[in-house]
Amino acid sequence: MKTSLIILHGALGCREQFNDWKNALSETYNCYSFDFSGHGNRSGETGPFSIKTFSEELKMYIKQNNLERPAIIGYSMGGYVALYTALFTEGFLGDIITIATKFNWTPESSKKEAGYLQPKLMQAKVPQLVMQLEERHGSNWTAVANKTAEMMLQLGENTLLTTENIGRIKNRVKFCVGDKDKMVSIEETYAMYKNVPGASFCVLPGTGHLPEGMSAKRIKFEVEEFILRK
Repeated sequence: MKTSLIILHGALGCREQFNDWKNALSETYNCYSFDFSGHGNRSGETGPFSIKTFSEELKMYIKQNNLERPAIIGYSMGGYVALYTALFTEGFLGDIITIATKFNWTPESSKKEAGYLQPKLMQAKVPQLVMQLEERHGSNWTAVANKTAEMMLQLGENTLLTTENIGRIKNRVKFCVGDKDKMVSIEETYAMYKNVPGASFCVLPGTGHLPEGMSAKRIKFEVEEFILRK
């Protein structure tokens, strides 16, 4: 019987970004994915963004699909949601693989990251990214950017995952980060890994932050090496 595996997208993202990963992993796992509220096919939904809200949506999705302790691949924000869920809802998730998940949220770092998400500035500085966001979220892309910035600022003021509390997670966790990731450092990822008993750590060579630059074949290898190594 195949293991159930959910792929969680990141901030500004949607589930369709991970079709290549899903296709590759479907050979071994029963793969699932969904859009968090306000993103992708659900971009018209109103309401603020928060890790707590997305965690509740993950738990609801698991219940609706009758999944029992599914494994999780959490890209960027998706990894943060998965770990937060594991920390505060014990026994709900199976193995967790985080990829390019940022943990170093401080008032300074969150203000810096949120500063990049001003729609008018984005249109002037990164028009290609704006086109991608319009493809994912339609005309609601500006709301996605604004609400993501607000969520980042909230994380800077109230970091939900720390090197102190993450050690309470009972799940098996693998932390992955690219060696060319300009948003997430190897150091912050390694610091979290060191505080989770029995966790694994992986640096993806020649890899930046964006999922489109990650090899689906390599992601499949890292997932299978971890999950099948029980």
